[in-house]
Amino acid sequence: MKSLMALCLCVPFFTSGCSVDAPQPSDSPAAASLETGELLVRFADDISRAEVMRITEDQGTSVVRQQHRNLYLIRIPEGTSMEDAIRRLTARPEVVYAEPNVRHRPYTR
Repeated sequence: MKSLMALCLCVPFFTSGCSVDAPQPSDSPAAASLETGELLVRFADDISRAEVMRITEDQGTSVVRQQHRNLYLIRIPEGTSMEDAIRRLTARPEVVYAEPNVRHRPYTR
């Protein structure tokens, strides 16, 4: 009985060095890809679609589609940096947030 108890206490120490770290999905370059030139922009709840169209036109961007209520997929013009477009949009009081459009894919080897 004592030897069984000693064995049970020793097994975790000997096997702990045998574990293999599996790669996390975020470690894979294929796990997420940036859709170049696309932003997800959330506008305030009281902003109409017509106002969204005016704002995006003023910014030199275009609406690809409405994703959800006041969440729009926006295309920025070629040659415009993502950071600059985000900074200009988020400076507007009508914009809740703007972020790059990233597509997540399952990890594959």
